[in-house]
Amino acid sequence: MKILPILVVAILLLGSIMVFPMTPAEASPTTYVSVINPDTGNGNFLFTNLSPPPGGVFTVNITVTDVLNLAGWQVNLTFDPTLLTIAAPADVYQPSDHIFKDLDPKTVGKDINNVVGYVMWGCAVGPSSPSDHFDGSGRIMCVKLTVIKTPSEGETLSCNIVLDRAGIYSTSIVDPDANDIPFTEQNGYYEYKWPAPPPPPPTPPTLAVEPPLIIDPTLTPPKTFKINITIANVTDLYGYEFSLSYDPTILCCISLTIRDPLNETNYLPEFAVNNTAGLVWVKVTYYSPAIPITTNASVPLVTLIFRVKGIGVTPLDLHNTSLTDVWGRPVAHVAKDGLFANLIRDLAVVSVVPYLSVAYQGWIVKINVTIRNEGKITETSFDIKAYYDNNTIGTITVPSLDPDKNITITFNWDTHGVTPCHNYTISAEAIPLPFELDLSDNYLSDGNVKIKLVGDVNTDRKVDVKDLVLLIKAFASYPGHPRWDPDADLNGDHKIDIKDLVLLIKNFGKTC
Repeated sequence: MKILPILVVAILLLGSIMVFPMTPAEASPTTYVSVINPDTGNGNFLFTNLSPPPGGVFTVNITVTDVLNLAGWQVNLTFDPTLLTIAAPADVYQPSDHIFKDLDPKTVGKDINNVVGYVMWGCAVGPSSPSDHFDGSGRIMCVKLTVIKTPSEGETLSCNIVLDRAGIYSTSIVDPDANDIPFTEQNGYYEYKWPAPPPPPPTPPTLAVEPPLIIDPTLTPPKTFKINITIANVTDLYGYEFSLSYDPTILCCISLTIRDPLNETNYLPEFAVNNTAGLVWVKVTYYSPAIPITTNASVPLVTLIFRVKGIGVTPLDLHNTSLTDVWGRPVAHVAKDGLFANLIRDLAVVSVVPYLSVAYQGWIVKINVTIRNEGKITETSFDIKAYYDNNTIGTITVPSLDPDKNITITFNWDTHGVTPCHNYTISAEAIPLPFELDLSDNYLSDGNVKIKLVGDVNTDRKVDVKDLVLLIKAFASYPGHPRWDPDADLNGDHKIDIKDLVLLIKNFGKTC
């Protein structure tokens, strides 16, 4: 019989298959489904809102990495609904570069729950797709999360943003036969910290003239005084250079001493004094093994002694300054100048007196302003300004005023166009002089003028028959006349006549 040999061969073949199995296919790389922060890129799942108030928005990208044979995905993304919310269904969407964009995708309805704190959404390749699956990496969906709570001082609010795999509708990815594709999830994390207070701005290194002000009328020729050029708030100072200018008609530099803040001797000093130009130049360079200067307190680098030659005011102008550290690098710094004065300049407004306290709109109101020179020199060509409220009346230039003398000047305030029915405060100002130190008495407010509506004889803020009766009653009067009423003199010509009557009739019926 031939059946038996065939059966034996079949058994032998089956045994060979069982004993020598086929080599399995090489395993595919690990597939990830990830929550990605687009601002920092892959691998960083920290979301941080440090400054925006409630209403700030950030976007979470859901991505797949190294997937094979992907035909559909379902994402269940969870978050803390007390901190974050999804403001609108449109905030859950597929980006323009989503992985199924060329495969006729079909999405399921979005399930957004801002009470529990989740969004569930899914998508699969459509039946008319050019392919039934996707291989590779890319974005599958995006979620905009809106911040709804701000931390209090010192507080940190945080929550995980999780691809939930434990629920009934868990996060999953499937192949064309609806089989689960194994993957590793990478979740996100949200954190909103109360921002730390900014550090106080560092005080820059300061090269300065000390004392900064020398104001002394007793420093007359040929007396002397000294100043220091100092450094403060500096680290590892290893060299410095500066120029100091002054008025050579007032001062003469007679001594210059390089100081040694650390009792150091390993430095090269260079300097020059030009009393014709009024200029001092100093350059000091340290060298090894000199110890660099580090100090917060102000320490002197150079001492200068000046002889007074004349009377006046001069800046002690520190310029063309440079600092270098132990590596020869420039050090950013601030330079602060000084000032010498052996005279006092001081103008004071001592009185402001309007001629009138009440005037009709359109009148010229004279205002006397008295100025006193409380300084020690004759001042020439300085300006005085007068104001009504915050409006300028005018500026007058005073040609000359000797020390301890007063001058009274008169401003003519033209009230045409000035709003009537208002009390205006009158003031004056002496424009500050160069190097004038006491400015507290340069301004004085003293006096008020009420501007009336033309024709408002009885000052009731309207022009009516009562005003007409009062004007007629005073008609043909003048100062000293028994019927004289200054309020009925509408044009201010010290008589009441037809001109005043015409002005009243012209304004009859007007009110403030």
